[in-house]
Amino acid sequence: MSLGIKMITDNDMLIQAEKANTEKHLLELEAETARYKRYQTSAATRIQPKRNATVPTTTDSIVFVGLPGTLGSKTQSVG
Repeated sequence: MSLGIKMITDNDMLIQAEKANTEKHLLELEAETARYKRYQTSAATRIQPKRNATVPTTTDSIVFVGLPGTLGSKTQSVG
């Protein structure tokens, strides 16, 4: 009389493990694809065009700030 118990062989266990690993890997790839798509759409809205660098125009004098009548309040010419 058979008890209906099936013996699982090492080969069956290996096949099940490979199937589980394959399914897990597929789910990880799908999640990574979704993250990448979200990143592309959100990065496109965050990226702003580069502005042309403007060099500030300055005079040829340096102003020293300080108390009136002291060396710090004098303006010296560079040119």
